[in-house]
Amino acid sequence: MLDIKYTSLNNKEKIKLIAKQYGTSYHRYACNTSTYSDIYFISVLNKAFDQLDDKGKMYINNIYFLQQNTKWWKNIYPKSTYYRLKNKYLDQFIKNVEEIYDTYC
Repeated sequence: MLDIKYTSLNNKEKIKLIAKQYGTSYHRYACNTSTYSDIYFISVLNKAFDQLDDKGKMYINNIYFLQQNTKWWKNIYPKSTYYRLKNKYLDQFIKNVEEIYDTYC
């Protein structure tokens, strides 16, 4: 997962790659065709996600994984707060993923 191509990306590019791979891995898992690397990848992301607080989980899910309603935040936060927290939680999630991955690989 964290190959040279991945490590040269910025966090916004990393999360897009992670979300895409998660969708692929989860689909294979749900269809009972997953590999060990799919299960490991899902496990790393779940652990990284669990380390976020509730607000961080809401941000990461709504922005990068669920992507159903792109304006979900408009009735909750001003635009500046939304973008500040979006970047904060993105950085924290990527840091969590990389630390967990480095610990177990």
